[in-house]
Amino acid sequence: MPRFWPFCLAATLTIIVISCGGSSSPTSPSSSYITPHNLQMNRTSSWGPLRGSGFGGFFLSSIKNTGAGCASSTTVSVQFSNEAGDADGTAYQMKETGATSLRTLKIRPQEIVALTTIARVPDRICRAGCTYVLNISANSVNC
Repeated sequence: MPRFWPFCLAATLTIIVISCGGSSSPTSPSSSYITPHNLQMNRTSSWGPLRGSGFGGFFLSSIKNTGAGCASSTTVSVQFSNEAGDADGTAYQMKETGATSLRTLKIRPQEIVALTTIARVPDRICRAGCTYVLNISANSVNC
């Protein structure tokens, strides 16, 4: 039997180790994926008049995170229009009821946040009734 068989065995094992990676450090899965949030209006909003304001009032609404991830840097504005589609032209910034800003709040999954704003909507827009749209913007973050 030829004496070069140990050399062939060693060369074959080296090729197998190199082709399989041969790394002794384990690889970890990437942690850059962030589960998305899903902020939606939670319930019907309400409108209340301000005393002595002529027109305008406070507008109450709420949002709920129905996603699996958290939301941060949230902004919510409301814009009013009449039945003819004439818009007020002003986007009123909403805030968390009892707080000054939504931007610093982390909204967790299934969390409901009450919102309020004071809006002075022109009489030509809301004389016979208003419709509104909530504009919601936020970033998904790790919970």
